[in-house]
Amino acid sequence: MTEDLLAGLSETLASANGLLNDFSFELKGIRRERGTRNCTISRTGPVTGRTGAQ
Repeated sequence: MTEDLLAGLSETLASANGLLNDFSFELKGIRRERGTRNCTISRTGPVTGRTGAQ
């Protein structure tokens, strides 16, 4: 039973890791499309570090 729980947890963690990697890749693509660099997202404020005309 413990082995089954550990196997399920391992699969869940692997899936979550894959989702995070995909999300990170998509964010990098969005930054390249918008021409932003050093983009920082604040939990309490707006996105900062944008380049170009505003």
